[in-house]
Amino acid sequence: MSNETKILEDIMEKWALNDKIGNNKTKWWKGAKLKGDALLRSWEQFICKNMAVNKCGLKWPDVEDWGPKECRKFYNERLLDGTRILPNQYQLKENNNSAMNTLFETWCEEDMVVMEYRWNNGYAFKSFRDRVYFALDGVVENLGDQAGDVIKKMQEAEAAMTAVAEEFDGMISKVPMSSRAKNLMEYMRANLRIADFLDEDEEASND
Repeated sequence: MSNETKILEDIMEKWALNDKIGNNKTKWWKGAKLKGDALLRSWEQFICKNMAVNKCGLKWPDVEDWGPKECRKFYNERLLDGTRILPNQYQLKENNNSAMNTLFETWCEEDMVVMEYRWNNGYAFKSFRDRVYFALDGVVENLGDQAGDVIKKMQEAEAAMTAVAEEFDGMISKVPMSSRAKNLMEYMRANLRIADFLDEDEEASND
């Protein structure tokens, strides 16, 4: 697991974000049949083009050459139209034409629940990191005046955790030590959590 994945996973856990925004390498999906983000994003492009033609009056030649950039723009500006949740007519299960049904038949149960949640709730065409920050935006909206302080503390904690992780990496790779000491250092490095770098009063305020 990459350092960024662990940090994002830790943020998800800290703020009780929906596990469906996590990729298939996060702990909630280990051992599951959920496909990787690259494949899911290719499905999102197919779905977007299908809806553009079948729901929004475009013709196939208009969308045939659309890539991720064009699909992302259409999804955010036309389908979401400034909201966080798609209108019912654009939600996944409301679009069950033959092409969509053929796609659905290739999905396992995990693919379906994740794709449906992401598509319907504004997470399509976003990287794992972008999905986490989009979810945090929703949390921030509910925090009111506390939002700015919370964001600043989270950024400081993430920076501190990254710095400590880099120090561990440097010691493990450069400092002569016994295998037992090295194993201990690697264990400590692997178990860094962003919550450990937040002030105790900040943790208490969010329990």
